[in-house]
Amino acid sequence: DMATVFLDGALHVRRFTTQATRLFKLIPGDIGRALSDIVTDLDYPALLTDANEVLRTLVFSDREVATGDGRWFQVKIMPYRTLDNVIDGVVITFNDISRAKQLEAELRAIGREREEHHRLGGLRVLRVLQQPVRVVEAGEPQRAFDPVETDLRRGRRLRQRRQLGEAHAVELRRERLQL
Repeated sequence: DMATVFLDGALHVRRFTTQATRLFKLIPGDIGRALSDIVTDLDYPALLTDANEVLRTLVFSDREVATGDGRWFQVKIMPYRTLDNVIDGVVITFNDISRAKQLEAELRAIGREREEHHRLGGLRVLRVLQQPVRVVEAGEPQRAFDPVETDLRRGRRLRQRRQLGEAHAVELRRERLQL
């Protein structure tokens, strides 16, 4: 869903898409009102300054902007050209990039975990999921207790040893519970 707001040369609302009402408190009666008079969820105090700069220089503006409720948008401000090739305001588009920002944050967290792993001298940091505990990665010290992981890394197919590995996991869980 891309929201779009069209502004005239004085930065008054010319028209807008329905999706824009999720970012600005716009109603049909706001046509002709200054965008500065409209309440927005965007944390973008320089929006009008950037729109004026686009009008002055005719150079596009492209930013990533957050909202008060944690959403993120790619905001593009472009000159609005009429069919007669006359600049008559700006077009502002808002593309929701919240999911991309969420993934970016997760990747940063994984990067920090890796840095911590290297700082600890190669010990693996296990990620705890909100599911039953299951070892998906193990450093050298853990492999001593997990013959299945060791054998699989060597390329062997030893299905019968999986039961032994699961038995070790059960024993380790019991030991942790007793501590």
